[in-house]
Formats: sequence, C-alpha cells, structure tokens
Amino acid sequence: MFQRDGKFAFDNPGAIEAFRYLVGLINDDHVAPPASDTNDNGDFSRNQFLAGKMALFQSGTYSLAPVARDALFHWGVAMLPAGPAGRVSVTNGIAAAGNSASKHPDAVRQVLAWMGSTEGNSYLGRHGAAIPAVLSAQPVYFDYWSARGVDVTPFFAVLNGPRIAAPGGAGFAAGQQALEPYFDEMFLGRGDVTTTLRQAQAAANAATQR
Repeated sequence: MFQRDGKFAFDNPGAIEAFRYLVGLINDDHVAPPASDTNDNGDFSRNQFLAGKMALFQSGTYSLAPVARDALFHWGVAMLPAGPAGRVSVTNGIAAAGNSASKHPDAVRQVLAWMGSTEGNSYLGRHGAAIPAVLSAQPVYFDYWSARGVDVTPFFAVLNGPRIAAPGGAGFAAGQQALEPYFDEMFLGRGDVTTTLRQAQAAANAATQR
C-alpha cells in the first residue's frame, strides 16, 4: 500500500518488506543498476537494456515505442513478476479535461466528445503510442504491435489478477517531491529501511498539507 484515503501510507509491514527486497536487489545481490546511476536519471535502466547490458527492463506500455525504435536485438514482453500476493499491477490512466471558464464551451464539449469517440481515440493507438481507453478503438493498437511481431497481451492478462490504483490526488506532487530525498538515500543502501520509510511518510504528508 502506498496511499490510503488521500494520505501517503507506505509505512506498513507489506511495504517495508517490499522496499527491503528492492534495496537488497540493488545493494546486496547487485542484479539491478546502482541507485547512484538511477536516482537522477529515469532513463538509465532503459538505456542499459537497449545497450544490451541488462537482461530485464521492468516498465510499462509507455516504453514500447522507444524500445521498438531503438533495440537492435530480438526482444519481447513478459508477465509482471509475482510476489507473495501474486501479480499485483498498478492501473492508471490519463484524462483530458476542458476549461469550465472557456469562452467557447460548445466548442470545448465538441472536442472532448470527439476525443472520447472511437475515431478520436483511435489516433492514440494507431502508431502504438498509447492504449485507447475506448474499447472499440483498441483494435488498432493491437494490430499495430501484432504487425511488428510484438505480443502485448501480458500487459492485459495481468489485469485478471489483483490490481491497485496509481497514487495521486490533491497535494500528491508536493508529497512526492518531499519523499524523494529519503527514497534516494534508501535505494543507495544508506540507513534503515523502516526508519527511512517512517520519516519519508511524515515528510510527504506534511508537504501535502502546505
């Protein structure tokens, strides 16, 4: 659990176990890139994978297009690794919002209606960039990747299992910014995981209230 009732809530036994596992992969087992390379570079792992220096790159559908464009080797999509509670995926999405104070409300409604139609949503999936939210528009997405020999079904099969909503809400950005220094130190292997999570949670929740 990362959030509960709009508050950060990762100071709990399950999260502590999960973060200890991740920190161990990096600093004890050395099967993940060091945090000194990844803390300040969100593309480091993807670039290492594309360079053939990392066997497994855990990401989302948003990485399909750049990997397909830049990979010089045969690659494929695998199912999300299973943990003690099985494969628990994060479900999120992007929303298009109109300005309620617009001087052209009818035009705004027309544009939003078109974006939410099969025709409008198809543009998202036609070149494999994103999964259309409109079900009737999704075939173009599957057709695009199928034509390129990429089986994207693992991204959807995992949804048959347990899943959680992506964190967000009012004040989330401020809280995320507040917790990052704590997480950076934790992934570097510095300090006790339990203590760091408690401190990070307190700092994040305080930031959301400002």
